[in-house]
Amino acid sequence: LAAHHTLLFFDQPGTGFSTVVRDTARLNINRFVEDVEIVRKHFRLKKMKVLAHSNGGIVFGYYATVYPDNVESMILINPSPAV
Repeated sequence: LAAHHTLLFFDQPGTGFSTVVRDTARLNINRFVEDVEIVRKHFRLKKMKVLAHSNGGIVFGYYATVYPDNVESMILINPSPAV
């Protein structure tokens, strides 16, 4: 993928290599969606091609409903079920 695309690896707050989140009120889907939008704007991306796994599938599913014009395509691998 890297030969033909710019790859950004995004750890949601409190997961992966991100720092521990002390304010757990920050851990909600609306904030995650806004975090993605901040990253998109920072890198000046017009439309994203997204590959998301597990909980990332939920985040990008919601993101695509809020910002449909910013997503060109999505591949969701084993997305967690939205409850």
